[in-house]
Amino acid sequence: MVNKAKQKAAQHLAVMAYKCLQENPEAGLPKLLKLFDVLDTKDSYKSGRDFIRTILRDPSNTWYRYLLAIWEDVDSEVRFTFFQTFFLNSLLKGREDQRLLREEH
Repeated sequence: MVNKAKQKAAQHLAVMAYKCLQENPEAGLPKLLKLFDVLDTKDSYKSGRDFIRTILRDPSNTWYRYLLAIWEDVDSEVRFTFFQTFFLNSLLKGREDQRLLREEH
């Protein structure tokens, strides 16, 4: 029961985060990064977050333009499905699943 509640909360969080990005990606990306900072209590993704921070500090960076192009060039439904799958499966759910599998095997 706890896992289902946790999954529902994670899904809701993913939708809220996506809406934040949908409204204004340039303002939303740093906010989303701060959310990841809070969620990643063991700093499992620290190097990735640091890399993204470097990108966000320089709007002339090629990767910065690629990130923003996702909101301009990709269909909104495809973008949402990708975001939700990545956010939930990789960042929120995947890490816990990996830990459980390591303990089991």
